[in-house]
Amino acid sequence: MNAKPLLLLAGLLCAGTVSAATKVWVASAGTKLMGSAAATAPVVAPLGLGAELEVLSTQGSWLQVTTRDGKRGWVFRGKIASTPPAPASGGGLFAAAGKSSIQVAGADTARSIRGLSPEAEQYAESVQAAAAHRKAVDDMLALKVSETELNQFLKEGKIGEYASD
Repeated sequence: MNAKPLLLLAGLLCAGTVSAATKVWVASAGTKLMGSAAATAPVVAPLGLGAELEVLSTQGSWLQVTTRDGKRGWVFRGKIASTPPAPASGGGLFAAAGKSSIQVAGADTARSIRGLSPEAEQYAESVQAAAAHRKAVDDMLALKVSETELNQFLKEGKIGEYASD
């Protein structure tokens, strides 16, 4: 019996040449399809949250992918997920919690923009927190970071997709 065909097939399988297509989905808002495996590469196209991608190859922390409309490029691994996003149910932040026993009473994200919640204000008054300390917390909660500032921070710190550049 000639073992050459079996060895060739085994070699192809081990090399990863014969493999099924892997699907991934965009998990981070603001994700971009890049022209090469680098955060500083030209942007091929923006990718919407939940967009389905087919993985062609990998290079370090980068995946070479094809979009459903045929665009090819690279995406940072930290911005994708191996499962599709759950469909929006319109039930709010805790709609997917299912049988969760978490009780939410009037919580909203605007609270952090306005400063301390009413409960935190009551506590601050009860412990006689200094007005200067309360103002410092309000000032801190009001801080905003733009996408440009965030990307500059990641780039200077060589964090995430900038770690490999």
